[in-house]
Formats: sequence, structure tokens, C-alpha cells
Amino acid sequence: MLADIGMDVGPIMKFYLRRELDEAGVQIQVSNEVCECRAGKFVCRLPDGQKGFYEADLAVLAIGYQADHDLFEKVRKQVRETYIVGDALHPRKILEAMRESFDIAQVI
Repeated sequence: MLADIGMDVGPIMKFYLRRELDEAGVQIQVSNEVCECRAGKFVCRLPDGQKGFYEADLAVLAIGYQADHDLFEKVRKQVRETYIVGDALHPRKILEAMRESFDIAQVI
């Protein structure tokens, strides 16, 4: 698991990305393993092995460099509006994932 977001962009882009996310009230959790999601509630395994509990209207799962469509299918069965973008589709750079996410956000 990666220790931070935007590890494949330059420091200036990362600064502005973080600022925009902070201003939008986005809570970023890295190095968490999603164990369960149900009705806007997520149970995660934290880096120290403890369980973390989160409530969210929207969650973006960034799950590494190998596409795992099985997870998408499981989530889609439980969550009415589920979209697949970025590395979940196939591994690429963060800017491409951001563009896809923007396009999906326009639909939502």
C-alpha cells in the first residue's frame, strides 16, 4: 500500500491537489484495507492492524497498480451507484485517474 496520495506527480501539483481536496472537505485515508462497506459505513483495517470505522456519502477506493474487477463487482452489488476509474480500470498515472473521476463526478 502507498503511504500517501499523488506520489507520481510533482511537488507543486501535489500541493495544489491537496489544497483543493482539503478545501472541499475530503477526508483522505491511506494504507487502509477495506474490510466491509454497508449503507455508507466502512470498516477498515488500519496500518497498525486495528479496525477503523468511517461514514461517508461517497468513497473513492484507490487500490494499487493491478486491476481487481472482482472487488468492483462485489461493491456494485451493494451500492447502487458504483463507478470504476483509474487503476481499478487499468494502471496509469494519477492525472488520468483524476480526469476520469472528474468526468464521472459530472454524471453524478
